Amino acid sequence: MLPALPLKSLKLLSYREDFPSIAVLFPFNPKMSEKQELDIQLKRVLSKAESAVLQKYSSDKSLEIILRLRQVMNRLNYNTHKKSVAILLSQSSDKTMYLDLSLKEYVEVAGDFSMRDLVLQKTSRDEFLVLVMEGDRSRIYDVDNNTFKLVLEQPRSILRQLDYGLSVLRANNPFPVIVMGAKKLLFEFSKFTANASGIVQYISSYKTGIAAGSIQKILAPYLNDQGKIFQLFLEQRLSTARDSDELVYGLENVQAESGRLHNGLLLVDRDFQPRTGFPPDPRTFYIHDEVDRLIEKTLANGGDVELVDRELLQEYGRIALIQNRLAQGLVPNQRCGEESCFEI
Repeated sequence: MLPALPLKSLKLLSYREDFPSIAVLFPFNPKMSEKQELDIQLKRVLSKAESAVLQKYSSDKSLEIILRLRQVMNRLNYNTHKKSVAILLSQSSDKTMYLDLSLKEYVEVAGDFSMRDLVLQKTSRDEFLVLVMEGDRSRIYDVDNNTFKLVLEQPRSILRQLDYGLSVLRANNPFPVIVMGAKKLLFEFSKFTANASGIVQYISSYKTGIAAGSIQKILAPYLNDQGKIFQLFLEQRLSTARDSDELVYGLENVQAESGRLHNGLLLVDRDFQPRTGFPPDPRTFYIHDEVDRLIEKTLANGGDVELVDRELLQEYGRIALIQNRLAQGLVPNQRCGEESCFEI
């Protein structure tokens, strides 16, 4: 339980006539954190939010919104399996979203906050997997912040076992994957893998063994530009979705499928502003247009959203939805030819 608010702290720092709205975002994963640690975090977030409110509003208005925020935070669900929380308060409504996204701590008071801004507060994705296949053994590394951690090793390269292990590792976190090894093994693996939509690059080697130091040297272009891996990841998922009839694109088509957004991946051109009218509603101050509404619905249903550069969606009407089955990486790649899939 958060402590009572000392009224003497409500100093008049500045004055605004309008009623405050506030957006408070923070990581919240009770299943992975101790209760005491979470309480310390919540107190820190609340203190940050209080300071932001007090800097913009009179003491009476500040007191009202702060007390409401405290009530919401005291009611947080410690049984959730989600990763983050977004609290959105206005004069006439409050909304608490439990999200599968990893969010940074963020507070905005009386700003032009939108669901796009929420997406922008996602933590960066620097983690990926490397599968190395050799004649006598195979390995899978988790690469996070340029640090390699061996997470699976088996004698010989039994391809279906490897693919199953890769699926298990990606079940809760669909990381991008780079696959390395002899060209023949790569070709055989590519024909049946269930993780095709997550494989961003095949890199062939004619050596019988690949030392850990050599792996890092080969992957240097990717390690020096983490955004390159994620860009390739999204391009691959778009391509696989299109070929598997799991891709819906263009605003009207995505709107028509909005009832089936569960666990999908919504991709939006970061500069896309639909021309259709969208009357403002103070109860949902964070919804500015139809794109914001679709983002909210996707996130509420356990899906994910990425704001991307225009070039990625230039053929897809600036907005695209990768539906549930493909978003989990379960569609095999049928397009891989022996010469076309591999970087030599």
